[in-house]
Amino acid sequence: MNRTLTSYESAADLYVQRTRRDSTRAWQPFIDEFVAQVDEGLVLELGSGPGWHAAELERSGLRVERSDGAAAFVDMMERDGYSARKLDIVTDVFGGMYDGIFANAVLLHLNSLQFDAVIAKAAAALRPGGMLAFTLKEGDGEEWSNEKLDLPRYFKYWREPEVRAST
Repeated sequence: MNRTLTSYESAADLYVQRTRRDSTRAWQPFIDEFVAQVDEGLVLELGSGPGWHAAELERSGLRVERSDGAAAFVDMMERDGYSARKLDIVTDVFGGMYDGIFANAVLLHLNSLQFDAVIAKAAAALRPGGMLAFTLKEGDGEEWSNEKLDLPRYFKYWREPEVRAST
């Protein structure tokens, strides 16, 4: 994960330029279901990036703690007037108790062992009945890709049975 974080650290502005801000709308049904389950609670967002999903969650009535492993994204959110903390999901403690944890396009950068450990940390940081919501890339195997940032990022691809066995 360190090379991937280094890539995001170096190219946070490029990420924002090459990512459509309105892409949040494509995730609206996923976000709406999460909001319905959490019901105005406190949410930890892992990998907030520029904070676009956090803003959508807040507009829906949730209280969101923004976080990212790349200080460049934390700085970006703070410049936009939001509180955010630097949080390496592999090595740092999440804190808690949260009503929900939201991780869009973050856990896909973890290998299987890291994924299992992060899922366990998330479960420990949730109040009883809390909701963990995350997205992954569907497929098989893993790869390093320079797509989008022109820098290497690690991706692990998953099938539903493998995810269910891990969670």
